[in-house]
Amino acid sequence: MKLPDIKLINLATKEVTSTSSIVKKPTLFLIVRRPGCFLCREQAAKVSFFRKDIKKFGLDMAAIFKEELGTEEFKPTYWRDSMYIDESREFYKFVNGGKISSSSVLGLVHPESLKNGMRATNDGYSGNLVGEGFVLGGVCVVDKDGNSVYEYAEKHFGDHAPIEQVLDACKQFADDKGNYYSHRR
Repeated sequence: MKLPDIKLINLATKEVTSTSSIVKKPTLFLIVRRPGCFLCREQAAKVSFFRKDIKKFGLDMAAIFKEELGTEEFKPTYWRDSMYIDESREFYKFVNGGKISSSSVLGLVHPESLKNGMRATNDGYSGNLVGEGFVLGGVCVVDKDGNSVYEYAEKHFGDHAPIEQVLDACKQFADDKGNYYSHRR
């Protein structure tokens, strides 16, 4: 499925841009539910841990947020790459099959959400409850033409894309030695 041309706001420059102007080469998008959420911070940290590998495979990386609230804390600690605001939430719809996946307050006490919360807490992640937190996020990897090669939509709070699957999606842009081959057609 092709990523639609979504209007975004670049958090660094505050300029309005679009996905078509961002995607010049394969790109991994982390679609963040809420930047202050300890579960979202955990996912960003786990993806960022493999940043050198993902970059070596030839991908750009970008985080997508639905609001600016809390992003100032997110960048220096959990994410070092580009960050954008998707006010229309079109990215969330794209990853969640055409709708904005929304969880309810009951989702907080779902057994999977509780298990995910314990995991993140035990791993030392913390956060806050500031901002809208019921639209679920995910991960999306697109090729240089904006065609999705991998999508993962959260089903419960803290339901993260398996990092092995994310890395496998990224590896397809590498040569047989694991390095990105810029002449690839």
